[in-house]
Amino acid sequence: MSELVSADIDGDIVATGFNITITAGATIATLVSEVVADGIAEGDEVFTTLISDGENYRADPENDRVTTTLLDAPGTDAADTLLGDATANTINALGGDDIVAGDLGDDIIIGGDGDDILRGDLNNRSTQDNIAGGDDIIFGGEGSDRIGGKSGNDILSGDVGDDFIWGDDGDDIIKGGIGNDTLVGDNFSKGSGSDLFVFGIGNGTDTILDFEVGIDRIGLVEGELLFAELMLMQDGSSTLLGVASSNETLAILNNVQASALSESSFEVVADVSTLEKAAALI
Repeated sequence: MSELVSADIDGDIVATGFNITITAGATIATLVSEVVADGIAEGDEVFTTLISDGENYRADPENDRVTTTLLDAPGTDAADTLLGDATANTINALGGDDIVAGDLGDDIIIGGDGDDILRGDLNNRSTQDNIAGGDDIIFGGEGSDRIGGKSGNDILSGDVGDDFIWGDDGDDIIKGGIGNDTLVGDNFSKGSGSDLFVFGIGNGTDTILDFEVGIDRIGLVEGELLFAELMLMQDGSSTLLGVASSNETLAILNNVQASALSESSFEVVADVSTLEKAAALI
């Protein structure tokens, strides 16, 4: 067994602290390591190197070869910047105030602890560039996060914290989670789509900035809330959505008339409070 202390390719540290087991008489050794060196979410990289006789094994540029396979990478507890590629990425940023963006694939992004900026597609992409994005699942974790779905039919959840979430293009499911969140369906980037805003009892009061009556809907988690248990009240130019039995205010719908809402504005939805439950809907 040999311990890889570090590997240096063109000045970039690639991996540290891994063990390689070499069977007697073998000519090939394979190292699988998790790599985050340049801010790109690259994941497991597999290096296959031919071994020749000698005490100090060195890669021979004439005869040896290195094969690299790029998969998905986790973040760290520091403030990471992680960017996906056009495939279906799974990126777990862990702790720290992270910046994460997927790309054209159906990505799963988990912010973890910290005040994160999480995007379903790359930050420099616009919903107006006529390139379809993936159907992404983004969970913010703990912290006051900024979450944007961009293109695609996304499931976006703030989890814990006072989050700002916008769906952009596509028919998105948006859930603020625990905290006083601000939710935007489309107008933040002039996107379009029929969005579903999901609220839960005891999770705080969320604000919807661009609810469109007849296009967007409010989701009632199956087995948790019924339309008959709700109350709708006008407060200036906004509608307050609450629970009649407890007087809890679930949401504020800006620039919406309460009289324009009816039972058809609501929809019973499956629980999307966990990654597994959300993935079942994609």
